Amino acid sequence: MHKGLVSYKLLSEGWDISDHFGDGFDLISEKDNRFLKIELKAIDLNSIKKGKAATQHLSANEIITATHLIVTVFKGIETIGNYIMSIRQFVENSGVKKYIKYSTYAEFIKEYKKLSLAKSQQVKNSKTKIERLDIDFSFNPDKIKKWKFAKFKDQWINLEKN
Repeated sequence: MHKGLVSYKLLSEGWDISDHFGDGFDLISEKDNRFLKIELKAIDLNSIKKGKAATQHLSANEIITATHLIVTVFKGIETIGNYIMSIRQFVENSGVKKYIKYSTYAEFIKEYKKLSLAKSQQVKNSKTKIERLDIDFSFNPDKIKKWKFAKFKDQWINLEKN
């Protein structure tokens, strides 16, 4: 349902859409020779216990291969909101400590690509210590207006920016 709704919205905005069957992102979009690799995440408010928060995560592979992230909040089949951001905007606004040690986003992505490759080549029982590269983000339905990504709600224009 989520992929269909986002695809329909993008088609109505003039984007060509294609499924991506590999790892790292869900949709490929093209408009005016601009290609996007979009990762989709969905949060259903009905699946969150009252007073609790939901947690989603982006894998290292999603972080280094996708260009954009769309997080959709649902209540059953009703869409509450779409939060649209580039992966750069996601990382820079996530508040995760993993990003703080890098002086630029370009440096972060370059290093993450190296770490992700090393992790993918790691064999079972290896003595090499590889840190967890996924970035988790939480969503508290009681604080939806104060959520760190609230400013990206319905910001479809972020797909047009670098």
